Amino acid sequence: HAGSEVIQTNTFGANTVRLAAESAEQDFDAINRAGVTLAKEARQLAGQPIWIAGAIGPLGPLGNEGVPSGALDAAYAHNVFAQQAAVLAEEGVDLFAIQTFTALAELRIAIDAVRSVSALPIIAEMTFTEEVLTPAGDTPEQIAQALADKDVVAFGGNCSVGPEVLAQVVERMASLTRRPLVAEPNAGLPTYVNGKLTYVAGPDYFGETARHIVASGA
Repeated sequence: HAGSEVIQTNTFGANTVRLAAESAEQDFDAINRAGVTLAKEARQLAGQPIWIAGAIGPLGPLGNEGVPSGALDAAYAHNVFAQQAAVLAEEGVDLFAIQTFTALAELRIAIDAVRSVSALPIIAEMTFTEEVLTPAGDTPEQIAQALADKDVVAFGGNCSVGPEVLAQVVERMASLTRRPLVAEPNAGLPTYVNGKLTYVAGPDYFGETARHIVASGA
C-alpha cells in the first residue's frame, strides 16, 4: 500500500465537451459512474480509510481572457461542470478535485458550478509554466487573492513542469493566505536520452523539493 489517504476518480477529462471531441459524449454518464465505482473498489482492496476525490478538469479551448470562447461561453461551461459534478456526487465521492486548470477565470466558473450542485469539500488546483505563471498568465498572488472568497478547503497547483515550480507557487501563495495549500507536482517534462523517455527530476531531487514545499506552507 502506498499509504494514500485520498485517491482520485479517473474522470479528469470526462466532461461532455472533451468527450464530444472523442465522439464519446453518449458515454458521459457511464464513464463518470464507472470512475467512482473503480475508486471505491480500490479503497475496498486497500482495506484502510481513504477519501475519494471526484476529479474534474478544464474544458479545453479557451479565449484570450482565459474563459471558454465561442459556443463554450461562461454559462454553458458552468452547466457542463455542474453536470459532471452532480453525477460524481450522486455516485458517492467524498470531495472534489478541480485540477490542472490553465486559467483562473475558468477555475472560478468550475468552482461555482460544483458548489451549485453539491456542498462537498472542494480542492482547486492550477498548472504553471517555467515562468511560474498559468498558461493564461495568472500569477500565484492573483490566484490566492481571487480564491480567498471561494468556498474551497484548499487550493494550489498540480502537474506543471516539475516540483521546483510548485515550490515557488506555494511559497508565494503562503504569504497571502492562511488557507491550506496543495502541491501535486509531476517529475518535469520528459526528454529522450539514449532512445528512452527520461524525467529530469529524479527521486532524490523530488523528495528534497517536496520537503521544501511542506516547509513553505503546503
